[in-house]
Amino acid sequence: MRDLSLHLMDLAQNSIQSGARQVGISLKLDGEGRLALTIRDDGCGMSPEILRQARSPFGTSRATRKVGMGIPLAENNAAATGGCLDIKSAPGQGTELTAAYYTGHIDCPPLGNLGETMAALILANPEGPEFNITLQSPRGRETLDTREIRQALKDVPLNSPEVIAWIYCFKHAGLTAFVTDTKDRAELFIEFCNGYGGQAEVDHVVQVW
Repeated sequence: MRDLSLHLMDLAQNSIQSGARQVGISLKLDGEGRLALTIRDDGCGMSPEILRQARSPFGTSRATRKVGMGIPLAENNAAATGGCLDIKSAPGQGTELTAAYYTGHIDCPPLGNLGETMAALILANPEGPEFNITLQSPRGRETLDTREIRQALKDVPLNSPEVIAWIYCFKHAGLTAFVTDTKDRAELFIEFCNGYGGQAEVDHVVQVW
């Protein structure tokens, strides 16, 4: 996959297909350039046998939980940067997957359009699961929770034209600009991009902002 946002989309689909009611997504960039992408769900979980198959590009079983090449590809890309991928799962207890990437490595994929990915996940699943999305860098932290959006909207569905217009108004500037319209929070996302992808990523965010 050409960027990390596509990895996130693919891995989140595994959580949705597992019957999860809650999906937590976090991207945490530390001061050393290590980016941890974590997805937690309360879905059906996987037995040790299914988990082994999920990590193999050739032994995947789709009888219990639909998984494909996403996990092996994410693991290979993480390993190429000196990072790793870890999965904790058990039947009936959900799954937690963390992929760690060292962003200074020449083989680290670009970040991609996180805002568009998050918007697509939410809009494609207006009835649930609920998403809790956290973006964190050394400068601060921002969180988006679809439960809070539903509470504010009351009876307005997440895929209504007005809500879609609101979400896509901010999607190109990334997750934090998509969450709020304050300049300070948009600058937090720019700082995240600066630590991750350098000036080219920052220039893109500034241009679309």
